[in-house]
Amino acid sequence: PVTPEAGTPDAGAGTWAVSPRGRDQMTRLVQHADRYNSGMSIGRSFVFVWGYMTTSGYGELDDYADAPDMPSAYPRNFAEYMNQGDNAATWGLQRLPISLPHDAPAGSVVVVAGGSPGTTHPTAGDIAVAVGDGTFINDGPGVTYGPRATFASDGGRVLGVYAPL
Repeated sequence: PVTPEAGTPDAGAGTWAVSPRGRDQMTRLVQHADRYNSGMSIGRSFVFVWGYMTTSGYGELDDYADAPDMPSAYPRNFAEYMNQGDNAATWGLQRLPISLPHDAPAGSVVVVAGGSPGTTHPTAGDIAVAVGDGTFINDGPGVTYGPRATFASDGGRVLGVYAPL
């Protein structure tokens, strides 16, 4: 797996780096999600992942009420908000140039579009914490987005992968 330090997950997509402080936050996020998930996916990925981020101090997010102007009905709303203007940087995050969830470093937050492999709602999408071994934690552990080789051909689309600055 790609480590949180730096990487070039997509050919030609450039490089990215995470600060030592950001790497610590990524480690804490995985630990927090592993400890506090519901034990199974119950259709509340946004609520759980937002809670993991705000209670573990991910980026500059440290309160559940942070980013009050972000719609939060669906997981895709997180990506739509963070992909606008300087919103990600305002909250101490960066969007990584990654197009397959399988390439997300441990401790990053992955958002996939509705209809992607591993999702059930046609428009909501999914938001999850990358564990780093090809699995993810949303409101439950062990989430997958299907085989790497067929993610895109099976209708998968990454809306964003985020890590602390």
